[in-house]
Amino acid sequence: MTGGLGDVVAAELVKLRTLPGVVATLGGTVGAAVAVVAVTVATARSTGEGGPAGVDAVALACRAVPFLQAGPIIIGVLGGAAEYAGGLLRTALVACPDRRTVLAGRAAAYLVVAALTAAAALGAGLTTGWIAGATVRPVGWAAVQVSVGAVGYLVLVGLLGHAVAVVLRGVLPGLAVTLGLVFVVCPVLAGFTGVAGVLPERAGRLLAGASDAAAVAVPDLVTGLIVLLGWIGVIGTVAATVFLRRDV
Repeated sequence: MTGGLGDVVAAELVKLRTLPGVVATLGGTVGAAVAVVAVTVATARSTGEGGPAGVDAVALACRAVPFLQAGPIIIGVLGGAAEYAGGLLRTALVACPDRRTVLAGRAAAYLVVAALTAAAALGAGLTTGWIAGATVRPVGWAAVQVSVGAVGYLVLVGLLGHAVAVVLRGVLPGLAVTLGLVFVVCPVLAGFTGVAGVLPERAGRLLAGASDAAAVAVPDLVTGLIVLLGWIGVIGTVAATVFLRRDV
């Protein structure tokens, strides 16, 4: 690996592709989307709700988003902290001494893999809903907006995990903090009106929470994006600062 950003991104993509945890997580995320949509359909039929008839397939796929968050988070944490084990980061910095380039390249590689993972999972969920008999409407603004919002949220929440992992310099601490925040802290604190509006989970609901696949109001969409980018901006700034200044 030489000092160019392109070389760093290419090397990081190879690293992510060869990490067993990343490959397994990608497959598991796609499988989870299929399973969630299939269970949703089966539950509707067993309770006499008539199955998915009349329900938009995009809406069914987006309902799986809360269950898919773990996938991008795991990929982000592995991409941000896997090299701290065994001194591999030292080797990477010898190959590319510019830490800013290394940091940017790692984040860019994560974004590529996470975007592919999120898109594949949502596509698999949509296909499952279509096979189960859900309505497939002509592609329109609402469907595109909700789908892009769902993919965007999954990618960005994983980027948050990536930043946390860089700060904590470890896979297990990064997973514990980020998964704990998203799956434990956010649901618990969401009951407090004054706090709910600034939580990452709030951003997820606003970006991909339209259960009927209706277009989200633009102010809500902007609010959700600002909330999530705010979290990433704060933690990402800390991550960049400590990565550039501390020893390996």
